[in-house]
Order: sequence, then C-alpha cells, then structure tokens
Amino acid sequence: MFSTYLGTPTLSIVASISTLFFGNLALLLILVDETDNAFADIYSTAVSIQNINPRIRQRVMAFITMLIGIILAIVIPLEQYVNFLLLIGASFIPASSIIISDYFLVKRRYTDDILYNKPYKVNYSGVIAWVVGFIVYYLLTYKYPYV
Repeated sequence: MFSTYLGTPTLSIVASISTLFFGNLALLLILVDETDNAFADIYSTAVSIQNINPRIRQRVMAFITMLIGIILAIVIPLEQYVNFLLLIGASFIPASSIIISDYFLVKRRYTDDILYNKPYKVNYSGVIAWVVGFIVYYLLTYKYPYV
C-alpha cells in the first residue's frame, strides 16, 4: 500500500504522508502549525475591510472572510493558486528590488524640495525597471524554468 500511494502521482499527497510511520502525527502537527497563519490572514482581512468601512463589525467580516476562503479553497484547483502566487511574485519582487535599491543607493540624491514641495510625478525609470523585472520573472518561471 505504501508504494501504491507514492508511486501513483494522481493520488493525494495527504494519503501518501498518512501511510508513513508517524504520517498522521506529522499531518496533525502541520494542521496545528498552519492554524495561526490562517487566523492571521482572516483577521488581517477583517481589520483592513473595517478600516475601509468602520460600520462593518470585525467579527462578522472575519466570518465572511473565512467562508469565502473555504469556498475558494474547495472550488479553485491548486494549479491555479500556484499560478496566482507566481503572479504575485512577478509583481512584488521587482517592486521590492526598486524600493530597496532606491532607499540604499539613491536616497542621498533627494532634497527636501524634491520630496515635499514638488507635485507628484511618475518615475518612469522605476516603472521601466519594474516592467523589465516582471518580464524576466515571467520568462524564468514559465518559458525557461530550468535556467
């Protein structure tokens, strides 16, 4: 039975782990460990929505968020979730790189007049750097994953 689960890729990884000697214990520990992450995500969403609309009770919003999360987890295939996470990575990693390099490398070039007295302008070099980073992340993830 052990080799049947591990040798058949279409069967559940949970079933594979549960066939191991302490597999069920490992699954229980993973469930307990991940519970606080889910709580933090639900609570954070409820607080953020309450900041947008203070009339909504936090407890009600947390419950609604939990229900939406459960429904989405049941309905959406895991492969689509992985693609969503890769899209988030393609968006935030280049943006984080720009913010970090701007803070540590370009910071000394800003004057108070530039920071506080000028009307807001788009930094086109930053936008171009973000687009290039997004494209490189996409290419390395989907077109050339073995590079």
